[in-house]
Amino acid sequence: MMISTVTDCSTAVHPFASASTTSSARGSASNFLRFGGPRFNEDFIQLQRCDDYGVVHDLSLYYRVYNPSLINWQESPPLIVLHGGPSLPSSYLYPIVQNMPTSRSIIFYDQIGCGKSSQPEDEQLYSIEHAVSDLKQLIRSLDLNKFHILGHSFGGVVAYEYVKSSLEDDDQHHDCLSLTLANTPSNMELSHEESCRLLRLINEEFMLENNDAAGTASDMPVSRIVNDRFRKRHECRTEHVPESLVTAIQGRGLTFGPEAVRDFIAFPPASYRLHSSSPRSVNASNKLMPPVLLIRAAAAFHNAQKLNPTARTRVGTSHRRSAETTLSSTTADEGKLTSRLAKSNDNLKSSVNKVKPTSRSVAIAALANAAASTLYQSSSDTGGEVNAGSFATRQLEQDNYYKLLDPRDRAFARLLVATVQRRLGQIDGVLDCCVDKLPSGRNKHLVQATLRVGAAQLLFLKKPTFAVVKETVEVLRIHHKLSYSSKSAHVPEPMIKFVNGVLRKLSREDEDTGEMYALKILDQKTSPRDNIAPWLLERWERDWGIETTKLICEEIMPRDERSITPHIDLTTKYSTAFSLGLNNEVKDKIDGLVEKLGEDSMILPQGSIRVLTNGDVRSWADFDKGTWWVQDCAATLPGIVLTRALYDKHSCDVSNLRVVDMCSAPGGKTSQLLSAGFEHVTAIESNSRRCHRLKQNLQRLQFDKTKYDVVVEVGQNWLPPNKVDGILVDVPCSATGTGSRRPDVLRRDSDISELLDIQEVLANHCAEILPVGGIMVYATCSLLKEESEAQVEKLVEKGLVETLPICPFEVPGFEDAIDENGWVRVIPGVLDGELRSADGFFAARLIKK
Repeated sequence: MMISTVTDCSTAVHPFASASTTSSARGSASNFLRFGGPRFNEDFIQLQRCDDYGVVHDLSLYYRVYNPSLINWQESPPLIVLHGGPSLPSSYLYPIVQNMPTSRSIIFYDQIGCGKSSQPEDEQLYSIEHAVSDLKQLIRSLDLNKFHILGHSFGGVVAYEYVKSSLEDDDQHHDCLSLTLANTPSNMELSHEESCRLLRLINEEFMLENNDAAGTASDMPVSRIVNDRFRKRHECRTEHVPESLVTAIQGRGLTFGPEAVRDFIAFPPASYRLHSSSPRSVNASNKLMPPVLLIRAAAAFHNAQKLNPTARTRVGTSHRRSAETTLSSTTADEGKLTSRLAKSNDNLKSSVNKVKPTSRSVAIAALANAAASTLYQSSSDTGGEVNAGSFATRQLEQDNYYKLLDPRDRAFARLLVATVQRRLGQIDGVLDCCVDKLPSGRNKHLVQATLRVGAAQLLFLKKPTFAVVKETVEVLRIHHKLSYSSKSAHVPEPMIKFVNGVLRKLSREDEDTGEMYALKILDQKTSPRDNIAPWLLERWERDWGIETTKLICEEIMPRDERSITPHIDLTTKYSTAFSLGLNNEVKDKIDGLVEKLGEDSMILPQGSIRVLTNGDVRSWADFDKGTWWVQDCAATLPGIVLTRALYDKHSCDVSNLRVVDMCSAPGGKTSQLLSAGFEHVTAIESNSRRCHRLKQNLQRLQFDKTKYDVVVEVGQNWLPPNKVDGILVDVPCSATGTGSRRPDVLRRDSDISELLDIQEVLANHCAEILPVGGIMVYATCSLLKEESEAQVEKLVEKGLVETLPICPFEVPGFEDAIDENGWVRVIPGVLDGELRSADGFFAARLIKK
C-alpha cells in the first residue's frame, strides 16, 4: 500500500486539482457562485435492505453528478465523494467542485439516513456493511468502471471498507484508481479517547486562564467556550463555520446507533501482504491496493503509538503523531486487535447473563452520559451544542439495556430521568448543602448522576428510604459489569461509600419532628423557581408581571411533584370540523373515540381529547387506523383560526384552496389542515430528520398523498409554485411555553438573538409570498413577547399585512386568552379548568393588504 500524508488540511491542494485550478480557486469562488457552478444531474437509485426479521425495506438513495457528460470519459475518470457523519448530508462538500477542473465528473450522494435519501428509523437497517453495499450499488447503477474515491471523516471509513471488499471479491470488475481519506478515524475508540483528552486540555487551559486573570471570565457558558476552541483548533479552523456546513448541520439526519460504529478499526484486507518489488500492496489474488492519500491536520490526534508502537508518522516536531497510520498495521497487530475486540464483546455478553440492568442503572447511565456530553458535544461531524437535559432522554431510549426492561421498569426509568431534569435546580441545591465537593476523575459524572437519582426519589417520588439508598448505591457496584466499554473498571470503594454516606444523611429523620433531613433542606433552602433560569424568570416578570409569573411557575413546576396529573392531548380528524361547528356527526365520532380510550378521557372545548395518563400511545384505540395524533390543545389554535378565516371568506367551500404549513414537523398542524378539506397542503421543513418523522406521521394517518407535498427546504428560501391562499408559520422559538413537558427548555441559554433573526426573516418572507387578501397566521410556543407579540408588531408596521382579529367564538374555551389586539396568548396556569395546564402559546392572524 502506497501512503502519502498531507499534514495541514487547511492549506492542502486537492489531489485531483490541476495547477491552474488551485492557483485561482479562491479568486474564482465568487464567479463560481454567481453563475451557479457546473451543470449537474440528480436522481435516485432504489435499494433494498432486509432487517433481522426478514422484512425487506425499499429505500431511495439520492445522488448528484457534476459535469455529468464526462462521467464515462476514461482520460479523466470521475471522483466519488463520500460525506461524513454518519448523519450529515453531502451538501457541505459541494464547494469541492469550485477547486476542481471542469474536465472531470464529481459524484456526491446522501448515505441512507440523511439528506434527501430515505431515513428509516429501524436501527437494524444501519451498519458500515450496509453503507458499503449502497456504494457498490451506486457504482453499478452509474456503470462506473474506473474512478477515484474521496472519503471525508466517516465517509472515509465506508470508502476504505469498500476498497477492502473489492479486493476480496473475485467478481469485482470495478477499478478504484486512488483512495483519499480526509480526517478519517482508523480506530473509533481511540479517536473518541483522543477527542476527550483534547477537550480536557482545553477545559484545563480555560480554567487556568480565569484563575490567573481576575475579571476575564466570559458570560458565555464554559462548555460553549471550550467547544468553540476545540472546533477552531481541531475541527474547522475558520473564524466562522462555513455556510454550507451550517446548513448541513441544520438538516442532519439519523445517526447510526453507537453499536454500529463503536468497534470499528481499519484492519488491512484479508491475505494482505507487501509486494517485494512494489511500494503498493497486493492480496493473495495479486489485486493491487490503490494508492492512498491520508489528509489530516498537523494539530490532530497524536497517540497512535498506544495501539501500534511500530506505526508512527512524525510531522514537524516529535510529539505530533497520527492515529491514521494504523491503516498500515501488520498482520500480527491485526490479530492482537481482533483478539482485543473479541474479548470486549465476550465480556459484555457474559456480564448481561450475570447482572441484570435495573430502572435505576439505565436512568443513571443516561444522565451521566448526557452530563459528559456537554464536554464532548462538538467532537462529532454534526457539531453544535447538545442540551444535556434533552439528550438524557435520547440516551435512555437508545440504550439496549433500557430495551431489555419490562414495561413497568422502563416507565420508572423514564420517571427518574424526567424528575431529575424537571427538578435539577432543587436537587443540586439540596446536594450542595450536604456535599462540599464532588469526587473528580473518570467517575465524576457517574457519581453525580447517582446522587441526583437518589435525591430525586427521596425528595419528590417519596420512595422508601431504605430501598432508595440500597438499590441506588448498588448501581455503582455493578456499573462496570453493565458498561459497553471493555476498559470500564470498578468504581472505587471510597466513591461508593461517599455516595452511600450522602444518601443516608439525606434520608435521616429529625429526632424531634420526624421529618426527613432532605425534605427539611428542600423546604428551607430551595424553591421550585430554582429549576428555572433566572434570566427567564426576569423576562416573564417584565412581560407578564410578578403575579402571573407565579401562576406560570406553580403550573409548570408545582411544589409537590405528586400533584402533577399526567395527561396527553389528542387531535382527531374530526376535531377541526367540531371546532368550526360544521355538523353534529363529528361530535358522535369523537364521543365514540372517547369511549374507546377509556374513562380517563374527556373532550376539551375546542375539540381535542385529553387522556389523563401517560404510556405508549401506540397501544391506544384507533392508533393504527390513523384517527388521531398527539398535539397539545393550545397548539391546535393556529390551525383552527386559519381554517376559520378561509372558511368564512370562501363561504365554507375550501376545496379549491391551497395552504402552506411552514416549519411543519412533526405534522400536527399539517394534519389539521389536511383534515379541513383544502385542495392541497404544502408542508415545509428545513430539518431532514424531522421531515422524515413528518412523512411517517402523515403515512400513519392515511391522508390522501395527492393532497399534500412535503418539501425539505429552509422556509425563507422556499417560493410557491402556485398561488397560496393561506400560510401557517409556527416559527422556531425558545419553546419556553412547553416547560411542563420539556423542563430542559427552562434552563436554556439566554442568547436567543439568532432565533429572533430567523423569526423576523421567516415572517417577512411569508408576508411577501402571500397574494393580496391571503391569510397568514404567525405562531410560537414561547412565553416571551420578543418572540411573539413584538415580532408581529414589527411585521404590521412594515405595512404588508394587518391584523384580522380572532373572535371569541372561534376558540371555545380560550376566549379569555384573546388580548386587546385580537391575538391569542395562552399562559399556563391562567385559564380555568383543564385548560389551565395547556402549553404556553401565541397566535396572531393577519391578512395581506
